[in-house]
This record gives sequence, structure tokens and C-alpha cells, in this order.
Amino acid sequence: MHLLDTFSCTLPPHPRFGGWTVFQTNLAPSVGDAVPVGTILEISCYYGYKLNGGAITACIRGQWRPEVGQCLRTCPSLRTTTITTVSCTYKGETLATCLDVVKGTRAHFQCSPFYEIQGLNKFPVRICSRGQWSGGIPECVPVCGKKGITKDPTLIVGGFNTTSLEYPWQTALYFKRTKVLICGGTLLSQKTILTAAHCVTNDKGQLQPKENYIVAVGKSYRSYNDSRDNAAQFSSIQEMYVSRQYKGYIQHYFGDIAIIVANTTFVLSLNVQSVCVVWEKKFHQSLENVTRVNQTYASGWGFTSENNNPSDVLKLLKVPLISKDECERRLSEDDLEYLTDDKLCAGFLESGKSVCKGDSGGGLVTKHGGRYYIIAVVSIAPQSSTAVGGCDSQQYGLYTRFSYYIEDFLIDVEARFAPSEHHVYCTDDDCFTASTNVSITSARSGCILPDHPTFGNWSIFGAPSNHFMPGTLVVPGTVLKIECKPNYTLSGHASATPKTQDLVATEQEVHGLFGDHVTLECATTGNPTPKITWTKDNTLIDGTQGAKYRIKLDQSLHIIMLQKSDAGVYLCTTDNTTGEATMKRINLVVIVDGPHWPATILESESQAKVVVSLNSSLTLNCLVVGYPLPAVTWWKNDTLIPIKSSQFETRKDHSLHIASVTSSNLGVYTCQAYNGVGKSASWSVTVEARQTNHDTNPKGTDAQPDCQDNPLFPDCRVIVLSNHCARQNYAKFCCKSCTEAGWIPVVNLTEQTTIVTD
Repeated sequence: MHLLDTFSCTLPPHPRFGGWTVFQTNLAPSVGDAVPVGTILEISCYYGYKLNGGAITACIRGQWRPEVGQCLRTCPSLRTTTITTVSCTYKGETLATCLDVVKGTRAHFQCSPFYEIQGLNKFPVRICSRGQWSGGIPECVPVCGKKGITKDPTLIVGGFNTTSLEYPWQTALYFKRTKVLICGGTLLSQKTILTAAHCVTNDKGQLQPKENYIVAVGKSYRSYNDSRDNAAQFSSIQEMYVSRQYKGYIQHYFGDIAIIVANTTFVLSLNVQSVCVVWEKKFHQSLENVTRVNQTYASGWGFTSENNNPSDVLKLLKVPLISKDECERRLSEDDLEYLTDDKLCAGFLESGKSVCKGDSGGGLVTKHGGRYYIIAVVSIAPQSSTAVGGCDSQQYGLYTRFSYYIEDFLIDVEARFAPSEHHVYCTDDDCFTASTNVSITSARSGCILPDHPTFGNWSIFGAPSNHFMPGTLVVPGTVLKIECKPNYTLSGHASATPKTQDLVATEQEVHGLFGDHVTLECATTGNPTPKITWTKDNTLIDGTQGAKYRIKLDQSLHIIMLQKSDAGVYLCTTDNTTGEATMKRINLVVIVDGPHWPATILESESQAKVVVSLNSSLTLNCLVVGYPLPAVTWWKNDTLIPIKSSQFETRKDHSLHIASVTSSNLGVYTCQAYNGVGKSASWSVTVEARQTNHDTNPKGTDAQPDCQDNPLFPDCRVIVLSNHCARQNYAKFCCKSCTEAGWIPVVNLTEQTTIVTD
């Protein structure tokens, strides 16, 4: 025996979820081949996996040194930001970064001053497991509803002084020209302020010019330029919004609520913090329950007595909520007209304690769980015929209910001006902006080349095999030719996979967070490729139910924005007509009591451009997740699209439907999602028109007479429903289906096809 044979090495199996190549060779050796001493293997892992070991191994004296490592699944990378510090540990050792970490890694989070991670006490760390962080990725958000100094609340009329530290969400609204204070307000975020509609409109409810006003936060003193307010911040107005129902005195101040958007993003401090808001109507309704809420609090610079001047110092008022029945019995007939359905009643009778002129627009808050939550806006104080200040401190005050306008006004406006995505993220060795576009190809868009069979090889049909290796992503429709070494016989089909179908075992139970998304997988093998159908409660799920359900390219079921009703057993049935159909039961468990996390728009839906035929219908999907459930608004260029009009309809699954696309509908569409946690999320798509030299291209006829679907695709309907006909490769493989759906010609499949924009 030759000495070289004694110390040669046998090529090892490819690592699971990875592969190796022989360094500097044009040959295509496979597992089990003998190679000489000195042979070097380069080892790599699939996307989403990390090599646990060296990337190079060599044949030394008959052994591979070091041994071939494992490909471990990684979790999404975490980075330190301007407001969040992230550190990771693995097996008790602190890691240099939290990039490409593997199962078992623990992530710890720390927020900058005046920021916090809600629910972190319940979930103190995040653990990397199966490619995801347990409990989701938390985010530092501004602290809300906490007082800097504790004092007994005093009165606005006849009360005592306080400071902005006690109620750091208090804002002041001034006339810009005269610097006279006209109203109060409540800070909802670093840019948005809640106030009363009558503060920014005329008597008929028409908005006044925004240039007339200026807002201030962090103030304790009424005077605009008071030198004692050394922590005050000022801003001009970017936008002002008033409830659609508001018509001023004509409708007895129904809808007396407004949002002011500051040009400045206020800096958080001891004096400047927002009030707490949960963007769920039922939660804020519970805070209005007279039997459960003992006290509420208002603050402002209004008149300190009925016959005196307005207060120079910020004052507080502590008042109980009053039931509507009690309020109706006590108010005068004239005042009863203002007790509309959207009003709360609060205060004392014949006590000299009430909100007064100058307090309008301020917030009525209550304490819950150690924090202060907004429940209403100061709207109307009963008028006194003798009082110089104009208010009757012997009567109840009326407040516009916050909960009444959450769903159809407040959250929609807040979503548009939530904190921006354009924060700067920094690590020790790099800085970049989150707005940087990063394109990542998902394995779901094609197929990952498998390991070579033991004692055999595969090759790409019609392509040189030395350009490919196990783990490479290839386009749908790729055909593998499989060959065995001498003295071995292939057990299966030589051009693809074994002919008889087989349902690969998947998880019996899948867990998902309320408001999140989940994918139910039902992997199969077989030739021809089996077709998968999904059912729940005897109802077929085929992807036509809107953006709630999506059948992905690998026929897995993607469920968006999980709700309680999505829990249950899903049946996956697979059939390729060559054998008996098989069935799999997958139980989906929806976890409701998870931590709050910001609205997110899934990247898998990202699509820079959609090309459509004029006069055809179009649906744009906005795949939103988050907890609490986010609110979504659609914009065309810089104009807000109404929920429903003759042209547009925003559906329950947050998709935007255009009944008939005209040239005026072409342009950039943006969906923006916000749920009151962290930053808003947005996604944009450009809608363009297509034009061909065909006189007509009616739906149901072929643009190309010989156009047929590729039989290797199990179901081209999935391509059509997912709008993938806009991509050249998919349109080619599903040419007939895409043509019948009105998508062809979309890409330049023939010399006759062009794409134009209006």
C-alpha cells in the first residue's frame, strides 16, 4: 500500500444546514471520496445559520483537523442604539456584540434616561431559541405618566402652586404674535399634543391658521418668557387636526377635541414627559367607570377665582367623576344641552372648586397602576352671570372623553406622526441609519440546494455544476440530475425526487403571540410536487380571504396579525395524484398576555413597484403585526386616503383596494402603522401603468398563443395571489396563469412588451 493512501482522508458528510467545497479545485468530489493529505475544505452555512467552529479544515495524517463544525441557527442581530444599550452573554461569557448569535444566547437591555422597556420585569431577558428571541425584541420607549415630585393635588380655583415636575405632560398654547396663553394641552408623544378643538378653531369649528400659535412644554409659569422656566421648550406648529364631528357652538361643542403636531421633536427630561395612553378603547372606557375611579386630576393656568386674574403658576385640581344621571339632575336646562354623548362630568357642587377660563384643552388624568393615564380633555365650564372669569365654580365641569375618539380620529392622527424610523444605530465599530435599505433574499423565494447523496452526486440540469454547492439558493423550476457512483443504484427518480409522496413530520403544536404572525409549515417531497391544501373548522383556506392568510411559494400557510379566533387545529392535506393523500394536524396556540411591542410591517411583502393595466382593480396589502393591534392609515404621495370613497376602500385586513385604476391613481402609496408603542412603521410602493402594442388584452385570453405554465410548479395560483407575476422569473414559469389574471405583459418576455409610467 502506498504511504499516501495510508494518510488520505475520506470526505466527510456536509454539515446540516451548510456545506463544504474543496479549496482550489475544479473537481466536484462528493461525500465518501478519498482525498490526499493536505486537502483543504472551506465550510459555510446557509443564510440564517452560523458555523460553530473554524471555516477551514485540512486533511492531516488521515484526519480532518479541526473537525467539521456544526451550523447553528442564529437569531436576528441586536444593536445598541442612541436610546437602547444591548449586551449578550453565551454560556456565562459576555459577547463582544449581539450580531449573529446562536441558540442559548441571552440578551440584556438597558434604556437611556427617561426611556423604559414596558413589561421588562415580567420578561427580564430575551433568549435566542430556534431562530427567534423569546418574547420578541423589546424596545425602549419614552417613560409616561410618572410624576417627578409627589405633592397633594391642590385646586385650580382657590388652589396652591405646583411645578411642571408634578405633571410633566402639561403643555401651554400661546398666540404667537401676542404671546398670550389661551389654552392648555397634554403631551401624548414627543411631537403630538392633545387639546380642545375650540382652542384652535373659530365659533363655527373652522380651523384657524397654524401660524397663529406656538406651543410650550416644561413650563411651571404662565408668562411666555418667564425666566424661572429654565427647562421650557417651545415649538411652532406643523399641523392641527380637529374631530370631524366638531362644529363649535352649532352642535353644543360635540367633538371638542384636537391634536396639535409640533414642528419640534421635544427632548425628554424631568420636566417633559408624555401622559400614558393605551390605544385600546375598552381600556380607557374602564378608566371612566365612576364606581371604580375615585379621583381624577386636571392642571392649568386658569382663573384662580371667579372674580380674579388667571393664575401665574401651574395649579392642580382634584375632582371626582360624576355619573351621567347625577349630572343631568344637577345641571341647569341651558347647560344640559352641552352634556352630549362624548362628555364626562366631574367636579363638586357648591364648593368653589372647578376648572375655569384658561384651563380649556388641558387633560383630565387618573392614576392606574402607579401611572397617570389621560381620560378626557377640559371642554366646558358652566358660565356664571356675575363672574369676571366667566365660570361658575358651584357647578360640575364637562370634559370630552378620550375613549370616544380613539378609533376614528386620535390613533389615526397619532400614527402619522409617531416617532420616526430614522434613528442612528451605533456599535463599537460602525454607525448607520435604520432607513438604509438592505435587500435580503429569502429562502422562501426559491429552493436551497440539498446535500449530495452518499455515494453519489447531483448536477444542475443545463448548467455547469462547479458553479453550485449545497446550500446555494436557486430559482423555482431548477431541475437536479442525480447520479450514483459505480456499483451503486439510485433508489428514486433520477431527475428530481422519489416518485411516491411523503409528508414530512412537522411540529404538532405551534405557538404565536397575539398581534404577531406565524407560518405553519407542511413540507413534502414527491414527483410530481404534491399540492397542499389548508383547512380550519372545515373551511378551505386558499389565500383568497385577503391579506390575513397567505399561501407562500413553498405552500406553507402564513397568518398575519394573530387574534384569539385564529387559535385551533389546522389541517394540511397533501396530494400528488400518485398515491394516497396524507393529512397533518397542526394546533396553533395564540399567547395573549405577552409584552407590548411596536407595530411592524413585514419585509416579505416589500415590493418597490406594481405595474397594472388601467381600468383594472388593484389591492395593495399592508402586512402589519404588533401588540396592541396597530391602526393603519394609507397615503397617496402626501395626501391621506379616506377609509372609504368612490375610488378607495381600506379593508379590515388593512389592504387598500382601488376599484378601477385611472391615471390619477398612479403614484407612490404608503401604509403607516402605529399602536402607541415605540416608533411607527411604514412601507411604500409605486403604482405604474403598463402599455403594450396589443390593441386589447382581455382577462382570460393569452397574450402569447403558446404561453403555458411550467408543470414543475405545483400551483401557479399562488404566484398570482402573491402578486409575483410582476417578477420576470415567476411570470415566465406561470405565463398562462399570469396572463389570465391580467398581469401579462408585465415583464419583457417578448419584444412586444414595454412598461411605461404616467
